[in-house]
Amino acid sequence: MRFFIAVLMCICVGVGGQLLLKTGVSQAEIGNYFQMLTHPAVIIGGFLYIGSSFLWLLLLQRAHLSYLYPLISVSYVLVVIASCLLFQEIVSPIRWIGVGVICVGVTLVSQS
Repeated sequence: MRFFIAVLMCICVGVGGQLLLKTGVSQAEIGNYFQMLTHPAVIIGGFLYIGSSFLWLLLLQRAHLSYLYPLISVSYVLVVIASCLLFQEIVSPIRWIGVGVICVGVTLVSQS
């Protein structure tokens, strides 16, 4: 159980980092790289992404890559859902089918 909590933490921290990175770069003026890189959301998002990478390294010490890597793809699903809710992004039906396929794949891998 602790292992799956660690996996979920890794996923959630990584997703949070991605969402903050998107928020920060979206608020910066296009082409103004200094403003983009110094935006607080980008800085915090970067640290979260680094934290997620550190958690990933700890997980890699404890499990097979072939098992872990598909589980991390849950982050793709969460990013798509969050992008719809937070950024009002439009997701095409074919993309939703792809999200569903990812969910089925993660379910299969987690059963092994």
